[in-house]
Amino acid sequence: MKVEIEEVYYIARLARLHLSEDEASTVSEKLSKILDYMTKLESIEVESASIDESANVVEKVLRPDQLSRRISHEEALSQSPDPDNNYFRAPKVIG
Repeated sequence: MKVEIEEVYYIARLARLHLSEDEASTVSEKLSKILDYMTKLESIEVESASIDESANVVEKVLRPDQLSRRISHEEALSQSPDPDNNYFRAPKVIG
């Protein structure tokens, strides 16, 4: 299917693109090739193709949870540069 230069300019105008004559010609050729390929794909018969069930197999990809040592509240606060009683103090970020 041939895409005419006028169609390329129309689409470019809708997209607010400014194309030179060389660019429009290149785009016309590329779009024509893409549409020709899509026409070939449409002609492929897929009704009789079998569905591969192994493509739908879901495998567990996450590692199992492992317990580790927890730190106490006091240990966590001791790492804070500016603790406030039992809380972490953070700089104000909203004005």
